[in-house]
Formats: sequence, C-alpha cells, structure tokens
Amino acid sequence: IRPHRPSPTWARWPVRRRPDPHVAGLVLAVCMLAGSRHASAACTIWAGALVLGNYDPSTPAVVVQGYDIELRCDAGELQFELALGPSATSGSVEARAMQHAFRPAILRYNLYQDAAATRLWTDRGAGMLVGATLRGRAVVSVHARIEPLQDAWVGDYHDDVVLTVLP
Repeated sequence: IRPHRPSPTWARWPVRRRPDPHVAGLVLAVCMLAGSRHASAACTIWAGALVLGNYDPSTPAVVVQGYDIELRCDAGELQFELALGPSATSGSVEARAMQHAFRPAILRYNLYQDAAATRLWTDRGAGMLVGATLRGRAVVSVHARIEPLQDAWVGDYHDDVVLTVLP
C-alpha cells in the first residue's frame, strides 16, 4: 500500500520505485497556413513533450519550466500567431490540468508567454502570441507553472494541448 503523499524522506532519495510525482505535459503541434498571402508557405513546428520534472506536494515552491518551440518556414519573413488550446484534461485554457496515469487525480498547471507567469497563453485574443520568422526561423518560449501545495499522488501525470500556427 502506498501512502497518499510521499514523505519528506522519499523526496530526498530519488528511488525509482518511490519517486515524487513525475509530471509531463505533451504539446501536440498543428500547423495551419491557409491565409491568402502565404497559402504556399510550408512550415514545420518542433514541439515535443514538455517535461516538467518532479513535483513535491509538501513544499510551497512553484515548479516552473521553460521550453522552446521552433517554427521553420520556407517563406522567409512570415508574420504569425501562435495559439495554445485548452487542456485535454480540464477543457480550459484558464485552468489547465494534468491527469494522473492511472488514478482519478489531477495536478493544476498553466502555460505562459513569460517566465514571470503574468501573460497566460491561450487560443484567442490577447492570449495568442504574435511573432515573425527571421530568415525562415522563429524560436518561441513556453513557460509552464505548476501550482504549489497540491494534494498529489505519486506517479506520472500528463496532458495534451494543441498548438496552432496562423499566418
């Protein structure tokens, strides 16, 4: 029988059988360039799994992780908007959540445009990031933040978020 929360002793010893909860948010990429000006532009997005590391539910420290998304387009200079959709777990962009791998448990988190976590990244309006490629390439940072002191089970957590690129 595993305890509901890992003890502080377990947090000091990263034993594979008894780790702190592991968390990973998977970002799926979708590239849409259907605008009339750039209808022939072909773009590639690299946005693999965003791994957030270990989470200790007994500490008030916030887990923050930066992650880069790379966009390459054959059109050279290209204006674009990047949208991050709702959490597949919560259905919301304002209250994203990761689902435990096999328990009915979640961890609340969100995705931001800045490291200070003041600009929520959404799929509409001011929450979308506006950028431009320079010589056909752009690198954009996503900042993930997991809320502290959540009641979490030991194990892996995941979520799916759709990334959309618009011209």
